[in-house]
Amino acid sequence: PDRSAAELRGSYRLVNRTNTTIDSVHVFVNRDMEARSLSLDRASRLVLADGDAGYRIFSLDRPLAPGDSAMLTFDVAIERRGFTNAAPPTAIASNGTWIDRRYLPFIGYQPAFELGDREARERFGLVPHPASEASNTDSVRLHQVIRGDADLVKVNAIVGSTADQLPLTPGLPRRSWTENGRRYVQYETDPPTSIGGGFFSARYASLEDRWRDVALRVLHDPREGENVDRMMRGMKASLEYYSTHFAPYPDSLLQVIEIPRYSVFGVALPLSMAFSEDAFHSRVRNGEIDQPFYGTAHETAHHWWGGMVRPASVKGHGLLTESLANYSAIMVMEKTFGADVARRVYHFQMDRYFRGRGEFSHEVPLVDVDDQAYLTYRKGAVAMYALRDAIGEEAVNAALHRYVEKFHHDGPPYATSRDLVAELRAVTPDSVKSLITDLFETITLWEVKTDSASLVRLPNGKYEVTLEVEARKVRADSVGRETEIPLNDLVEIGVFGNVAGGEIGPPLYLERQRIRSGKQTIRIVVSKLPKRAGIDPYDKLIDRQRGDNVRELKSAEPRRVDRGLE
Repeated sequence: PDRSAAELRGSYRLVNRTNTTIDSVHVFVNRDMEARSLSLDRASRLVLADGDAGYRIFSLDRPLAPGDSAMLTFDVAIERRGFTNAAPPTAIASNGTWIDRRYLPFIGYQPAFELGDREARERFGLVPHPASEASNTDSVRLHQVIRGDADLVKVNAIVGSTADQLPLTPGLPRRSWTENGRRYVQYETDPPTSIGGGFFSARYASLEDRWRDVALRVLHDPREGENVDRMMRGMKASLEYYSTHFAPYPDSLLQVIEIPRYSVFGVALPLSMAFSEDAFHSRVRNGEIDQPFYGTAHETAHHWWGGMVRPASVKGHGLLTESLANYSAIMVMEKTFGADVARRVYHFQMDRYFRGRGEFSHEVPLVDVDDQAYLTYRKGAVAMYALRDAIGEEAVNAALHRYVEKFHHDGPPYATSRDLVAELRAVTPDSVKSLITDLFETITLWEVKTDSASLVRLPNGKYEVTLEVEARKVRADSVGRETEIPLNDLVEIGVFGNVAGGEIGPPLYLERQRIRSGKQTIRIVVSKLPKRAGIDPYDKLIDRQRGDNVRELKSAEPRRVDRGLE
């Protein structure tokens, strides 16, 4: 790190997992890297070497048969010299290096590295970037969307750095030593995991603990303190919830690794998660949610959603990763801090979804979402939490557990959004099954409001609340055109007592009632004096106008009551 330089030497075992022979091997090397040598352990010819693109093609003298393997040996290096025309590379720093997966060779053509900007593609005479394939054929299940050039693999790596830093890669440390003034550690992964953790080096302090048989640690700058404890608490709470309800955590180590702030904010890696300095320096003020805890819960969830179960490279893959991770983190927040905190996170996700709707065009249903963050992170979490509220935590967890059981394996077929939705539909009662279509398969919006709310005291001392409510439901297409559809849904109706500070407080009555399109009158009798009442009082529906659901109750003339029915 003192020279802003790195050398990476190693080998890949390449296995032909297809049913046909392979006559060439395509290798992509990051253009910032110097490819000092690339060679196969069988006779081959280099038929293309495009240094500008970092692309090479080796033609095999004897094609690789199905099930056969070859070994690729590589030696690549990077060193920062002088000044560049663009922003300087920051992967290697004097204290805080992360050389990620992009600096190792990739096998095969990688669509992820194609020029993505639409205007730039037009400028170079390229056709518009194709959208992901639909997920209705078996062939699309053969390739995963994350690190698509490898299945689960065993990694054996020796990492060396200066003597005062910890050289690190996700894996279990097997031995360490000092040689020629440098520090070396050998790591292995067992069981196999996805390749992609990269290599780290810094002067770390370490907070260590355990959850059951899993070793936990937070590797961080020694100057950080409070948020380190929050992250450790987040790992423990997350492992407890996810292992109990989804599937057992498969590894014996989970760790947080701090990286410089000019990198990503947070990312899940094998056995690990990396957070930038921002996550360690942010302070949680009174009345705010515990962001370091929540971020840790989200990234820990990716060891299930994207780790254990890896989505196919098709439309809908964002639902299977970011949506499920965000939903899982909300559930951990609810179990740790209570329902009120979870609702605050839910409303934050709802607000960000509607903000995204205003900024971006061509919205798609969640089953077809790719990388639109306002849908994958925001609406996906809203949909999952809303479904949980309608059918119960136990039912949703049963569906997710079954989903993991079916698709937790090495290699294809990989999961699609339709697989997840099928499991959710299977546990959803017929009375609310339309929610699956509304939340995941279409772009559906509700509009509900309370026009007026009144109460009278009955002769028996109880209080009758009368609500005049109005409701409608619309479906939108990709350009925002809306069409009204019949509403016939179970929606919460709530009546609340007097609580200081403007909060609605604990309910005197909270039940789902069948609500249909148009105006309707709802009457409820409660035992204590109510203060407020309304429809969808906790703003659970995807409703653009959420300030008109609850009204202050006004006294009204007593309604004549048929004593035979009283």
